[in-house]
Amino acid sequence: MSRRLLDQYFTPASATRELLKHIKLSGNVFECCVGDRGIYDELDGYDTLWSNDIDPALPADFHNDVTQNWTFGFD
Repeated sequence: MSRRLLDQYFTPASATRELLKHIKLSGNVFECCVGDRGIYDELDGYDTLWSNDIDPALPADFHNDVTQNWTFGFD
């Protein structure tokens, strides 16, 4: 099996809603592979929410490869 371009494997929003019924997130949240925003859009209401995606064509706060060592540039 070959990998998809830019490793895009999207999570449906319904899966995130179901997960959030069972776990509680708090504080600052970082969505490291935002893709089509299926997870990100369900995370409204957290103190701070940042997004990243390697694909520069997708809207995200950062465009870094999460498999590489990099810093956010904020505290």
